[in-house]
Amino acid sequence: MVKKPKKKRESGGPAGSPGKRVPDDVIEAHVYEILRRLSAEDPAIAKRVGEIALDLLADVDPEQIAKSIFYDLNSLDVEELYCSSGRTRDGYVDPGERARDMFEEAVEPYIEKLKNYLELSMDDEAKAVCMGILKGLYKVGEKSINEVVDYAADAPSNSFSEVLDMWKEGNTDPEKLREMDQFVKNNFPEWYREK
Repeated sequence: MVKKPKKKRESGGPAGSPGKRVPDDVIEAHVYEILRRLSAEDPAIAKRVGEIALDLLADVDPEQIAKSIFYDLNSLDVEELYCSSGRTRDGYVDPGERARDMFEEAVEPYIEKLKNYLELSMDDEAKAVCMGILKGLYKVGEKSINEVVDYAADAPSNSFSEVLDMWKEGNTDPEKLREMDQFVKNNFPEWYREK
């Protein structure tokens, strides 16, 4: 493939097209690469891109996270469970074990989100994400109508404990630890564990 030589950029549009506007869908398709190149060219732009990214990350809604987890876990396909468990070509796969795997796969994106906030030291946002995950898992454990979740009966409470422990390990603020402890005690008394 032969590349055309780049024309000198003139004001009003992309190289060689004065006055032409690039369609939004084209920009949208290449936004990552555009931002990467702009950031590499100008440290001030790189800094501003980082600031905007952090601003976007700061918008955390625990209720929305809880609803999303509840929806995702209640949408697990029991037919997929049946097709991928029991007697298979590779031997026997326990349906309960496969159901737990499916459950964990559905929760994993939320756990990754929590890990990202912890790694960025965005403590308030990490706390809000954790609260949303805990609410969603508790609701699934108490009100799920999904057969896959029924096969993995202990998965909601086990995941709840793992998420809470992960958040606690990533948090050193005694006040936030007390707040989370009180939140769990007040909202999920059946799943509350003394320190």
